[in-house]
Amino acid sequence: MHPDSPQQHHSETANCSCYHCGLPVPPGSTFFVSIKGKAELMCCPGCQAVAMAIVDGGMESFYTYRT
Repeated sequence: MHPDSPQQHHSETANCSCYHCGLPVPPGSTFFVSIKGKAELMCCPGCQAVAMAIVDGGMESFYTYRT
C-alpha cells in the first residue's frame, strides 16, 4: 500500500485534524484531496470541495502560507 493512500489514512482518522480547516476529522472519514502530491485528509465534503478548488485553481501555495 502506498504510504499516502486514503486506505492508510482511513485507519488514522481517530485524532486527526482537517487539512483545510483544522477541525477534528470524524472517525472513518473518506474525504481526501491530493495536495502537493500527498493525500490529505478532510473533515467533510465542503472542505474537500474548497481544497479541490484551491488545487485546481493552481493556488496550492495557499496551504504553505496560511496561518
